[in-house]
Amino acid sequence: MPNFPENYPLEYRTGCVQFYWRNFIVTPDVLIPRLETECLVRKARETIHSLKSCTLIDIGTGSGIIPLSCSDILSIQEIICLDISSEALKVARENAESLQIHVPITFHISNLLESVLNSNIQLSDQPIVITANLPYIKNEDWKNMSVDTRFEPKIALFGGKVHGFELYEQLFLQLLELKKCTLQTITIIIEFGFDQNQIAKDILSQYPWDSEFFSDYSGIERFAQVDIK
Repeated sequence: MPNFPENYPLEYRTGCVQFYWRNFIVTPDVLIPRLETECLVRKARETIHSLKSCTLIDIGTGSGIIPLSCSDILSIQEIICLDISSEALKVARENAESLQIHVPITFHISNLLESVLNSNIQLSDQPIVITANLPYIKNEDWKNMSVDTRFEPKIALFGGKVHGFELYEQLFLQLLELKKCTLQTITIIIEFGFDQNQIAKDILSQYPWDSEFFSDYSGIERFAQVDIK
């Protein structure tokens, strides 16, 4: 038996976790999925179902739980998984192979949408649905985190030194650039911290987009769907 440190997460000990009725591989290179993220998946699936066809882009893919949990929807023509961590993308690729995903799916090292904006990834001419559960914890804010969180990758936890929402601010600016490159609609669905609702609303109010906020299972409003037309 391996000698695990105290408070070492069970999911890392076993190497797997169940999320949205599927079993996923997890390693210390990726975050352990949280139950709340199922709410993002449900909204994404609802949005994708409403479209005849679309490209699904997942930013900050990690283990791949979000795009792979949507991959059975027939209107998805392709899935593009982006992450700044090559180690995380290896885990996501393993999960895609284990789950025998049949829709075309690719994995790319990318800082948010940079690979798309730099034309390293060519998008097909169809509506775009983007999902993103980016790091949103204020840098080194350990006092508000559980003890087992210290075993998870910092690059997937911390989102900035001011309020933790900085990566989303960068992403929104990139979305302005992406919209200049396509006539198709773009819908992005995001998850953020339990205490960042007003921050998200204030920042999104600066853009000419339609935003809808929704809650997790506990009634905490920590998700938003943004339509960019």
